[in-house]
Amino acid sequence: MDKRKNIENIYPLSAMQQGILFHRLLAPESGVYVPQIVLTLTGALDAAALHRAWQQAVTHHDVLRTGFYWEQRDDPFQVVYRQVELPWVHQDWRSQSPELQATRLQVFLDCNQTQPFDLHTPPLMRLALMQVGDRTHHLIWAYRHLILDGWSAANLLQTVFSQYFAITQSVESPLSFSPTSPSPHLPLPTPTPYAHYLTWLQAQDPAAAQTFWQSYLQGFSDPTPLPIGTPPASSHNIPAASTEQQHLLSPEQTAQLKNFAQAHQLTLNTLIQGALGLLLSRYCDRDDVVFGATGAGRPPSIPSAAAMVGLFINTLPVRVQVPAAAEVIPWLQQLQRNRASASTYEYSALVDIQTWSELPPGQALFDCLLVLENYPVNAALLAGQSDLALEDVRFIEWTHFPLTLLVSTPVLQPWWACSSIPCQCGCKCPQPLR
Repeated sequence: MDKRKNIENIYPLSAMQQGILFHRLLAPESGVYVPQIVLTLTGALDAAALHRAWQQAVTHHDVLRTGFYWEQRDDPFQVVYRQVELPWVHQDWRSQSPELQATRLQVFLDCNQTQPFDLHTPPLMRLALMQVGDRTHHLIWAYRHLILDGWSAANLLQTVFSQYFAITQSVESPLSFSPTSPSPHLPLPTPTPYAHYLTWLQAQDPAAAQTFWQSYLQGFSDPTPLPIGTPPASSHNIPAASTEQQHLLSPEQTAQLKNFAQAHQLTLNTLIQGALGLLLSRYCDRDDVVFGATGAGRPPSIPSAAAMVGLFINTLPVRVQVPAAAEVIPWLQQLQRNRASASTYEYSALVDIQTWSELPPGQALFDCLLVLENYPVNAALLAGQSDLALEDVRFIEWTHFPLTLLVSTPVLQPWWACSSIPCQCGCKCPQPLR
């Protein structure tokens, strides 16, 4: 098909997309902002049907058929194509020992993450299915953060596996269901195009946002230094080497945190932000610190915002002031109120917020980023469907910040399990944090 005739739509980038594109062009082989999700599947798996399900999901969602351009105009823009082909790799590793399989998987992940995407050519994602046992597969999904956030990735996985089971069980495709059609599968909503979100962004009031953020950051003129010997973050700095450490809280500890938050009408997000603020305050010997945090960016005024697929998150500053005589509960409650006020303006571009702050030009507001994940990628993904089971989920991603703290909370149901907004199950699913 002629490339021009294959064009479906053209529209500008969101501020977050522009920032991620900048870092991609600055360091194309760094591997930052290329999330990888590794699903370990056990049971009978039809590889051809899974490939077909992914291809149909690409056809279904416009953002997966989007390429990015920056050479021909003053401002970058994105192009949605009508038809694209999904990169797919299928390999059989069953003849190799478990130790060799593990080594080969890690080598594949390392190479996969740093392999550049051609941003002009969608889909900006690739999939690989590695069979490691007669009934065990690793599904490796890598994508450019330019097109998806974590919540969207969870939505997309739900779509893919609903489609997969429709194919393998020879029933009507869930992508073509009507809300009233009888089916053994729950109907999936017709997707709202990502362009609707971009239109909403353009309608927001930058003057009101500037007034808020100038007030929020008033008096903060010295960025919070990290006490770990890392170079300060800047728009021209990509970490040369990255290390990762993990710490797992027990179910009892997790329940205690959630019960404490609920007892004092706090969110788990507030507890984590408060803890990080205290930690930075103590280590840096300051009573006024700022770090970054990701916001959901899904406006409730857009119909079915929670179900949309695209890049909605935004990185915003969180200011934590720690008075010496403050009591913990009132202090946390005030922190939560401050964040609630900021959520009204979470559409603001970080580069604009930095310009509105009292910091010198070119100085980053923060070196530390907090990411709270609460989207449902777990065993519920395949619940009740044949004997295929999700044994493990691994999420890998690097940002350009010197220190990124990623907190993941278990969510046991798909997003459509809750009928009210906000939901009552405790997962806060219509207000994802990433």
